[in-house]
Amino acid sequence: MVLVGLLLIFAVVFAILQRRMLSPLCNIASFADAVASGERNVTPRGRCYFELASLKDSLLNMVEELATMTDMARKKGVE
Repeated sequence: MVLVGLLLIFAVVFAILQRRMLSPLCNIASFADAVASGERNVTPRGRCYFELASLKDSLLNMVEELATMTDMARKKGVE
């Protein structure tokens, strides 16, 4: 009976970790891969929690700045 209770607690904890940490981390990694392959109009899927939300925001800002700098460099090359 105690083992069943422990397994149930473990399953609940794992489900929470999966939803709150592992899935958002995989989504952020997919976003980073897409940006690294040259896509600039992508956004991370899903909702992020805790520090992952901050990481997501930082990555979005980085991609926005990268796009701005790339556009500026192209304009200077044309002039």
